[in-house]
Amino acid sequence: MKNKSNTQKSLFLSAVSLMLCVVMLVGMTFAWFTDSVTNKNNKIASGNLDAKLMYSKDGETWTEVESDTKIFGENALWEPGYTEVIYLKVKNAGNLALKYKIGMNIAQETAGINVNGEQFKLSEYIKFGVKETETVYENRQAVDAVKADSSPLSAGYAGEDKELKKGEESKMMALVVYMPDDVGNVANHNGINVPSIDLGVSMVATQLSSESDSFGTDYDKDAKYPVLVDSQDELTEAVAAGKDVKLTENIEINEALTVSKKDVSIDLNGKELSSSTDNVKLIQAVDSGQVHIVGGSLKVETATKSATAVVFAQGNSDVVIENCNISIKNSRGYAVVTNGSSSKNTSITLKNTNIVNEKDYACYFPAGNIVLENCNVTGAVIISGGNVTIDGGTYKADGFQGQAKIWHEADTIRYMTKFSSSDGCGHMGDSILIMDRRSNGYDLQGVTIKNITFNTSLAMSGGGTATAYAVKYVDYNNVPGKDRVVPVMENNTYNDKLESGKDPLMFIGTDGTEY
Repeated sequence: MKNKSNTQKSLFLSAVSLMLCVVMLVGMTFAWFTDSVTNKNNKIASGNLDAKLMYSKDGETWTEVESDTKIFGENALWEPGYTEVIYLKVKNAGNLALKYKIGMNIAQETAGINVNGEQFKLSEYIKFGVKETETVYENRQAVDAVKADSSPLSAGYAGEDKELKKGEESKMMALVVYMPDDVGNVANHNGINVPSIDLGVSMVATQLSSESDSFGTDYDKDAKYPVLVDSQDELTEAVAAGKDVKLTENIEINEALTVSKKDVSIDLNGKELSSSTDNVKLIQAVDSGQVHIVGGSLKVETATKSATAVVFAQGNSDVVIENCNISIKNSRGYAVVTNGSSSKNTSITLKNTNIVNEKDYACYFPAGNIVLENCNVTGAVIISGGNVTIDGGTYKADGFQGQAKIWHEADTIRYMTKFSSSDGCGHMGDSILIMDRRSNGYDLQGVTIKNITFNTSLAMSGGGTATAYAVKYVDYNNVPGKDRVVPVMENNTYNDKLESGKDPLMFIGTDGTEY
């Protein structure tokens, strides 16, 4: 009996740290994130989806949960009979109806060794239960309230969908975590190999499908909860299944994240999705794949100069990237690229995004419907087909491989005359090169370049500086009977001038004619 008593009072120094991942995602229709618009008699205000997870120890004082909020005591000494109770509720602080779901899972666990020399996981011996309540429990009352429906922590928890109208709060929910009185030495660690648990609690919310507005009550019926992911396996599995995802950690992948015949949203959540594997495309949209990426970094950096890409699209795919940083380094690839004549029906839209590939290709568009809006680009943008609109932002020439000279008219014509159609795209260190090929399946339909600030001063490899071209158009084939595509150029700023004092622009054919 004495031994049993000692066991029951043993301290389990396995601090259960609670890390909260609080997620809010509007589905592909997104809530009306627009500024207010007013005139004398009318006001148009943006709709707002804002779900807040709140917690309390006493049911009276409530605190908003952030991603780093520690709900349980970090230094708790878990022993048989020890109990902690946390009260949760969700507040709809926006003006759109929403649905939400609360979940709980083990983010990470370290196994321990018990006094019998056996390995064990603490999650199998700590239990939890949840229950809606209007009153605050004493610890023992809390255990009694949830005991019948309790489960080991290892089982995890996924709550039911709940709905809240604007301004509403959910009922109070008690989260009860406890170690049963009858746990013995099987979970009594040896004092050296201490078990630990990182417990994750998540709340996901999306617009309610029955939200009523001028479109009716079902315009948001396809809004989806995101899947929280922190590994390559979780990410690829969710995307392959057509699920929206939200990163909770930086993720490095060693194979292409392929979106094919699915419609997915990837919320980077301020994190970085990267690859350092040779010949791997980071994001690959094919067939009719649709992908919307927001809020983080996409990076490829390889040890060798392999043929890689950060974003690759072809077929009938549709790619939208907003508020991101895209970079590629030490590669013979591209930051953003379509795939020749097989990309005639491809669409890529980049908004408020930084794109960097110093000394190489930032973007190559041989085909597709392309929009770059308020982007900042370092590196060459090569256009040889499709319909391309570049509106706003800053574009910086890269100088290719540290070039020794600027390619003016004669050098450009000589280079393009020798250039093989099978070579794909050319690069002469300029900011934007338009290769009007009009053959071999390529079809340049139109180019609009407006509201751009160009920085084209380069440090030359032989010393000194010179000005590369902001925009260089070359009629590559000089096809008889076909008109050249005339780029639309409006309201652009050229911070660097040619030696002649002229704006750094060139519009020529390989026959030497200018226009």
